[in-house]
Parts: sequence; structure tokens; C-alpha cells
Amino acid sequence: MRVLNYTIINLVISKRLLPNMHSTKKEVIHIIGIGGIGMSAIAEILHNSSYKVQGSDTRSNDNIDRLQKLGIEVYIGHNASSIRQAQIVVHSSAIKPDNVELVAARNSNKTVLHRSDMLVKIMKGKYVIAVSGSSGKTTTTAMIASIFDHSGDDATVIVGGILNSYQSNAKLGKSDIFLIEADESDGTMLKIPADIAVVTSINDDHIDHYGTFNDIKNAFSRFVNNANFAILPDSADINHDASNSIKFWFGNGKIRASNIKQHNNSIEFDVLISINESNRIPLSTTRVVERDGIKAALSSSPQCLKLDSRFNVKQDTIEFKRTIPRKSLHSKKVNRTNAI
Repeated sequence: MRVLNYTIINLVISKRLLPNMHSTKKEVIHIIGIGGIGMSAIAEILHNSSYKVQGSDTRSNDNIDRLQKLGIEVYIGHNASSIRQAQIVVHSSAIKPDNVELVAARNSNKTVLHRSDMLVKIMKGKYVIAVSGSSGKTTTTAMIASIFDHSGDDATVIVGGILNSYQSNAKLGKSDIFLIEADESDGTMLKIPADIAVVTSINDDHIDHYGTFNDIKNAFSRFVNNANFAILPDSADINHDASNSIKFWFGNGKIRASNIKQHNNSIEFDVLISINESNRIPLSTTRVVERDGIKAALSSSPQCLKLDSRFNVKQDTIEFKRTIPRKSLHSKKVNRTNAI
């Protein structure tokens, strides 16, 4: 019996990118900390959507260089005068409350949005696939993006690393599919209006924000239960709606890896679905891929079925060398007390 027997999702077309803002797109949006991996992605999506974007950061980096080449003005250093022309100011949890630009924005009654709130506005009317987890979410998001690229679904993508295939951490697509790596560190994932929630792993990172490991698990439980459909590891010990979710793993998950073969520069394995359906996904990489790469492939596989795509769109549908962020080409083992 096929465990995934879904009809094609009927996506709702969004006519406006930021509904609760003026539709003229003449507002200046200032992003504090624009060089960060998450903020630079937001800046690029807004800029490519014809919004006037500017920003500031303490120092230049590759992300800022890329944004400047797009024509985005970036101030190095924080100064209250930098936000003078802006109507909207965006900040992340990394920006302290006493930041001079943030204080000036609030004192002048400008619209101040946390990064998560801006993301919600950008996603309005989209079909959202959100990938979160303590580890593996960047690789998994990149694999899902590759599947969409090869299947012809022109998705909008925000990922926490530079994809070799995009030379960026963001891509504005033409379809209503919005794929995002959802940050769990400050609870941003809980604000994301996910249609499909993907959890890669859960461990005791970010205790400083959540308090206890149980609080972290409760947050992930809320994340998956807020979505219409969830994909999570078989070992995830969190409350979830089993009738509206599917699990993956090496052992007895409904989606699992089998016949794992280690080659000189790759790992090859079968993806098994309900025992009697299989599709082979060869993973090519410039480094030896460990089990985390297989977990990422398994968590991305259900997306193909959910949106009626195919695993074998091309043999290189999931290929580390072409699609995975450079930082993910290096793997390391981490010992943790609590890990799911």
C-alpha cells in the first residue's frame, strides 16, 4: 500500500508581496545587520521584488558585496542618520535593544519589524515549506530546492548558506511555492505559516533561549502541529498528529534508506517507501558524505511525492557538488547529551 497518495496541491496565487504595506513599493526598507545570512536573504528577495532596500552592518563581508552589486545601498557602521529616509526598519534577535538605529526608528515612530514578522509578510499567500531542526536543515533545504529546480517548480528559496547553484542564499521564484530554512534559535520557526513543516533533528541547542530541553521539544511540537503536514525523524519524541505526518529514518520509518554503499567520493542508497516502492538517489560530493547527508536526503524525499514530482527528474537531482552550500561540504561528529 502506498503511504503517500496525495493529490497535487492547488496553490493559491498571491497578487501582492507585502499585503499590509502600501502597494506602490515606494517605501524604503532599512535592514539592520544586513550582512547576516538571514537578513541578506530577505534583502535580496525584497530588492528583486522591486522594493527599495538599504541596510547597515558593522563590517563588510561577501554577502554585503553581493548585495551592493545588486544595487543595494549598505552603510558600514550603525548611525541614526542611516535610517532617515526609511519608512520600515527590520532587525533580528542579534540586534540589541539599544542599537542606535533601532532606538532612532522607534523614537521617530517608524514601522519596526522583527525579521520573523517581515518573513511572514513576504510569505503571505504563498505555499510555505519550512525546514527546521538543530542540525541538517541547510543541507535539507538545499536538497529540496534542487528537487524543485529540476522538476520545473520555480520556488522562492531562503536558505542559511550560499548555494553553489544560485551563488546566493536566496532566489525569488515565479511560483507560489516558498521554501525556507526556518531558524529555531530564537523561535522564528513558530511564526512561519508553514503548510509543510520539516524537522531534521532535535537536540539541546539554544537552552539560553528556551530554558530546558523539554521546552525545545515543545517548541518543535508546536512547529509541526501548526502546519498542515509534517515530516520528521522517526526518533523525534514530540507530540504530533500521526495521521497528518510521516517519519523517515534508517530503520523502520515509512521513508528510509536501504542498501547503503560507500564509494570513494560518494554514498549511494535506495529510498524505500512502504517497503515495496524504491527510487535510487546517488549522492555525489567532493567530500566523504556521512550519515547526516542521508538523513537530509530522506527528509527531502517526501517533498517530491507531496507535490507530485519525481525522484528521477535527473540523476543529479540531489548532488552535493552542485547544490549544497559550501559550508556543508565539511562534516564533523558532535557528542551531545540530549539528541533526537
